[in-house]
Amino acid sequence: MATHLPPNFVQQFFDLKKRVDRALRFLGGIGCVDGMQWGTATTSAVSGIQSVHITFPWAFTDTPNVQITALSSAPGTVVECSANNVSTTGFDLLVDRTSATATVANWLAIN
Repeated sequence: MATHLPPNFVQQFFDLKKRVDRALRFLGGIGCVDGMQWGTATTSAVSGIQSVHITFPWAFTDTPNVQITALSSAPGTVVECSANNVSTTGFDLLVDRTSATATVANWLAIN
């Protein structure tokens, strides 16, 4: 019994391969899937407000929504963690601490 493939099967296969390849891209702790990028950043070990500029590896077509989660081994010492100056190419990650400890923050940008 012969199997008949749809006329656009080869094009659909390569389109799927392209999407999978994009989904598996990782660069220096930064990941990317269609419409989403994520990564990890570390601030200086200084009390008060610290800022780290994050540049997206691939520019978004529109300004994304950025979510940030601060990770701390000392509960209650992270006062605030936020994204400032968000654009299609990056943002400033701000962390305010009450102790002089470096802070690791995970970020997720969704377009």
